[in-house]
Amino acid sequence: MGRTPCVLCHGARRLDSLPLREHPGRQQTPTNAILLQSLWASVLILSGTFERLVIYSGVVLAIFSALAVGALLILRRQEPTLPRPYRTPLYPFVPAFYLLVSTVIVGTALYERPVEGGLGLATVLAGTPLYLLWRKLRGGNPL
Repeated sequence: MGRTPCVLCHGARRLDSLPLREHPGRQQTPTNAILLQSLWASVLILSGTFERLVIYSGVVLAIFSALAVGALLILRRQEPTLPRPYRTPLYPFVPAFYLLVSTVIVGTALYERPVEGGLGLATVLAGTPLYLLWRKLRGGNPL
């Protein structure tokens, strides 16, 4: 999981979705993304126990994976003619069940550990207006 966030930031930067620069060299290393990820990881490690960190990151992971699966449901409804290189077994029941389980995980975390779960939720929610502002400044459709 150490390299994945940097690669995602790098991909988002190439799509002009994030205000991050690449190193001008041949490899186009996402230097700012690596530094930002390292700083955030250091803050999280120094902020508390391993259990708190797992709950915080688990809430964020559950939210984003649920958003990805929800996007699958929306895309398949809005674009029924797109080619489907991968068939989801028992569609739409499996994705709907995944959304239900993800919602239960986030809800349980918020109920059982409101501070850690709330911080994870707040992190996700804090990124939304920043993303919309960035898209508006870039002249694109914010949504």
